[in-house]
Amino acid sequence: MDGHDETRDFERAIYDGSEPGIPTATADEPVQETMSVSGVVLRDGRYLMGKRKPGGTLGGCWEFIGGKVNRSEAPGVALKREFQEELGVEIDLGPLFYRGSFQHNGTHFTLQAYKAVVLSDDFTVSEHEKVDWVSVPEMVDLTMASSDYGIYEYLKYHPEEWS
Repeated sequence: MDGHDETRDFERAIYDGSEPGIPTATADEPVQETMSVSGVVLRDGRYLMGKRKPGGTLGGCWEFIGGKVNRSEAPGVALKREFQEELGVEIDLGPLFYRGSFQHNGTHFTLQAYKAVVLSDDFTVSEHEKVDWVSVPEMVDLTMASSDYGIYEYLKYHPEEWS
């Protein structure tokens, strides 16, 4: 052998993206799965994003508005609840356009992103340091939550779906 430990490759199972190469779960640890939802709102070529307040593992990261789906809660209901809790606004829910997954603190999440329309610009920002409208080219310079990077990639490579 060339000194490479093949068994280690199989033990390094799941990563959350926060520290490259640091596993968050190994092959013998059970993985919990949770659903998360994001609402992607487009206006004048820019997308609504929030910058998390400092502190915690996501402090200072930009993300699309959304959050965890509670048990027995439909994804669309959860997303409407998240917009109400985080921005104090109602939304019209559009179609599901993206599905992905990510790891955070040893938990596996499935992520569903929906197109959405905010019904008011009178935001009451509670979970974020600030919210802003951001173009896809500007997103490359943001420190983005790893969970939302897949949405960014989708928007970058599928602009025709948003015209």
